[in-house]
Amino acid sequence: MSAIMLIENERRWFKARVGLGETEITTALSFCALAATQSDLLMVPDTSADERWKGDASVEGARIRFFAAMPLKPAQGRVMGVLCVLDTSPRQLNDAQQDALRRLARHVVTLLETRPHAIAPHAIAPDAIAPDAIVNGAGVSGRREFQEQQRVSTAQAAQAAQAAQAAQAAQTAQTAQAAQTAQAAQTAQTAQRNAGALLQSEMRYRRLFESAKDGILILDAASGQIEDVNPYLCQLLGYAPQEFVGRQLWEIGAFRDIAANQDAFRTLQQQEYVRYDDLPLETKSGSRAPVEFVSNVYVSGDKKVIQCNIRDISERKRAEAERKRAEAERDRFFTLSLDMLAVIGSDGYMKRLNPAFETTLGFSHAEMMAVPFLEFVHPDDHAKTLEGAAQLESGRAVTHFENRYRCRDGSYKWLRWTCAPFEDLWYCVAHDVSGMKQSAQALGNASPIWRLLTNRCKAKSSSAKRLWNRCAKLPKPFARPRKCFGS
Repeated sequence: MSAIMLIENERRWFKARVGLGETEITTALSFCALAATQSDLLMVPDTSADERWKGDASVEGARIRFFAAMPLKPAQGRVMGVLCVLDTSPRQLNDAQQDALRRLARHVVTLLETRPHAIAPHAIAPDAIAPDAIVNGAGVSGRREFQEQQRVSTAQAAQAAQAAQAAQAAQTAQTAQAAQTAQAAQTAQTAQRNAGALLQSEMRYRRLFESAKDGILILDAASGQIEDVNPYLCQLLGYAPQEFVGRQLWEIGAFRDIAANQDAFRTLQQQEYVRYDDLPLETKSGSRAPVEFVSNVYVSGDKKVIQCNIRDISERKRAEAERKRAEAERDRFFTLSLDMLAVIGSDGYMKRLNPAFETTLGFSHAEMMAVPFLEFVHPDDHAKTLEGAAQLESGRAVTHFENRYRCRDGSYKWLRWTCAPFEDLWYCVAHDVSGMKQSAQALGNASPIWRLLTNRCKAKSSSAKRLWNRCAKLPKPFARPRKCFGS
């Protein structure tokens, strides 16, 4: 048990108490009154053995057997009260516990000094407590007088507590009202900011809606009625805005291919997403505008709406047609070329061949692309063919390169190549020069005869020269030199 007793003139009351029952209050007051007259710690290890309270019925009734108290006295001033600890069993405080009680008392004094309203500004001096205030066993002279003082003190304390509670309740109510006012003001500011942000968002959306270079339709998802249309779609299809707004989608001629009736529109409602990559829409003038049509269903406010985005793909279609035309021209050039055109990979396989390869060599494209191209090269030409491939692999073009390719009948034909590398592909043009090779070989064999004819022409008469001219007109004059000159 513990308590703090305060003293004001002849009044003594407990400011705070823990574990102290009603039956122990009177006895505790008498102990505290004695401790207030001390200059230091007062300790009674066993009240039943102490001569001052031995045999006192009130002490025995209160069951208090141990008592220790420290007067609450500031450095300069009078006793303000007493800090005490009590127990129902005899005990003894060691030096550390006594020192702790002294420090606690000094701390209580400090708190009381910082809160002057907790105690009156004046207190009684230790000698102001009359010796007859401590009576053997009774604790206070005149039991009735003490009880009356205690009742009055308790009533005053209760009134003070009620007043403090009322003041605290008023302060709490005032604080709550101020907090509610501040919260209401903050809520209003937040609502105002949100309203401003919403307005700005709507303005941005409206600017995007009206300046978009895609057509936009907003429909009521339940009825299919058009609620809004942007200027670009009006310009694209040639309709005025009032010809769209308020009408069902299937009532607009341009969209009859999408929603020819209400059943088709219900399908659009259920799918919540429809896309047409190339949809021709009929304009008001009757022309056809190719568009990309995408519709999405989303919630706006408390209802569902359908947003249809319509993009004019006329330029894309024209560009695609031009690309296809250019590809067709390239393919015709590749297909119809009399030269042999090939695309060969750096892995040694032919990737694409034109028909001239099959015409010249007799192998089909599938046969030639199934194996490395070196399989068709004459064995004697493998080394120089690999050198040419290495040159292409290093990024350098190859021109006037000749090698022999095997034909289906087992014969070989001379091909002259011009190749240019690009990334991991080689783009090649080949010419069949087999006839030129044969002519050159035949001409090389006839060179001695031509030299003989030339020398004779220089030595002969004009008649011989005429004969030479006649022989030169023959298809193969070098084959008949003796017939022409008789030798």
